[in-house]
Amino acid sequence: MPWVRTDAGVMHVKTSKRLNLCHCRRFADLKCDWPTEDGGTCSKPVCTYCARHVGPDVDYCPFHRGDPPMTEEQQKTAGEKAAAEAAKILGVKR
Repeated sequence: MPWVRTDAGVMHVKTSKRLNLCHCRRFADLKCDWPTEDGGTCSKPVCTYCARHVGPDVDYCPFHRGDPPMTEEQQKTAGEKAAAEAAKILGVKR
């Protein structure tokens, strides 16, 4: 029998069903869309107050507030871009 947080305060819910609650104890109406290694998503329940909205129909839970993990190709491209920018700032040829 969980305690649930609402805009009006806190209430006790007596039910035999499993409630979809965010970590802040509010009713969760979204699921985390953070990509996982197995090709799925995190899918933790998250409320609209705690969700980070990153695009249409894409929301992250508070545990995944940063950018999604990069592939090796993205990391290589980002590294080359950072090296080129540093060389430009320092006035060095690459």
